[in-house]
Amino acid sequence: MTDADDVAGELIAAEQALLDAQRRGDIDAVAVRLAADFEEFGSSGQHYDRAGVLHALRGSQLESACATDFHVRPLDATHALVTFRASLRRADRERHSLRSSLWRNEDGVWRIVFHQGTPCDAGAAGTAGNASPISMPGEYRRVNTVHVRTSSTAVVSLVFGVLTWVMLPLIGALVAIICGHVARGEIRRAAPGTLDGDGMAIAGLVLGYVHLAFLVLALMLVFFVLGGVAFFASHF
Repeated sequence: MTDADDVAGELIAAEQALLDAQRRGDIDAVAVRLAADFEEFGSSGQHYDRAGVLHALRGSQLESACATDFHVRPLDATHALVTFRASLRRADRERHSLRSSLWRNEDGVWRIVFHQGTPCDAGAAGTAGNASPISMPGEYRRVNTVHVRTSSTAVVSLVFGVLTWVMLPLIGALVAIICGHVARGEIRRAAPGTLDGDGMAIAGLVLGYVHLAFLVLALMLVFFVLGGVAFFASHF
């Protein structure tokens, strides 16, 4: 696999992760992928800057999304064009569109500089995929398949978070907390949409930290009780 193949896979995964973030209502995850000078011409005909599109997304819940027929065309060392067709459902209304994103690599992080959506009917949405391809250097076609795996460290965090309450006090909490932070770091560093388990890591962290809090409170209670007993024993 070449470097260009790696870039293509990363950008396709990033496009899918952006749609998934919109479906979950995680607009902060979308904001991370938009360049400061981002612009969009939406399928509705509206022109947005970065702040405008984030505001619009917060007020419009994406119920479902299907993206297919991805094409990735590297333009130079730091820019690439991604095109695909999409079917998006909002408020019980489904819209089909042909979409393109201009991505720019900013210090190792790919962000979208420009995005455009062109509305079409369901049948016409396949036009981009059915058209005769033009042979150009650096052009790639990929299927809409991304293998998502679950972080094993996140699983360990959740398991020990549960065990700390039933059979491994303190030790289980420490393992759950350490593995939870490690897992969340792995997930943040992985290509978008390729590593799952953030929810399990958070659950492990919560179980571990709450258990430690209870242990601290219990030790403080024992300290005050013993101190009170010693005080009364020495004065009476």
